[in-house]
Formats: sequence, structure tokens, C-alpha cells
Amino acid sequence: MKKLTINPALASGSTTIRQLRGITEEEYRAAVSAARKLIAAGAEQDGLEVLAGLVLYDPFLPEVWRELEAFCRLKGEAQAAGLFAGLARVMAA
Repeated sequence: MKKLTINPALASGSTTIRQLRGITEEEYRAAVSAARKLIAAGAEQDGLEVLAGLVLYDPFLPEVWRELEAFCRLKGEAQAAGLFAGLARVMAA
């Protein structure tokens, strides 16, 4: 039986789905901007779904967490906003 070879970056947990899919940081930031515009235009659910997908693709970029924080503050959800603010700070460090 042939032994499976595991990519060292994957095994260490340092590779994101965004990197595996070849999505550039510029493309990722454009998607964040699109989500922001959807939310501003009243398509909140669609915008939140985009942000949720982006978090799955790369949870280490703080922009998405900041957008989620801003949305929660707008909706008066202080506890959730605080959680997302904390995540943004950790990811920015």
C-alpha cells in the first residue's frame, strides 16, 4: 500500500482555504467590500453570508471580523460586537 504524503503546511495548520484556492488578498478584500455594500443596500442576509464564507476561507484577516463587529454595533448587539472586535484585534496582532 502506498504511503500518503501530507503537505507540511497543511499538517501544521498554517494554510487557509483561501490560499489553497489561490484567492489573492486583493480579491479577498474586494469580497469584503462587496459584503459591506450589500449590507448598506439593505441586503443584510446576503452580506452576512458573504462575510461568513470569507471567515471560512481565511479567518486570519481582521477585516471580516471588523465588518461583523460594525454590523452588530449597528444592530445594537453589543456583546456580539465585542466578541468580533476581540477577534479582529487578535487576528491583527
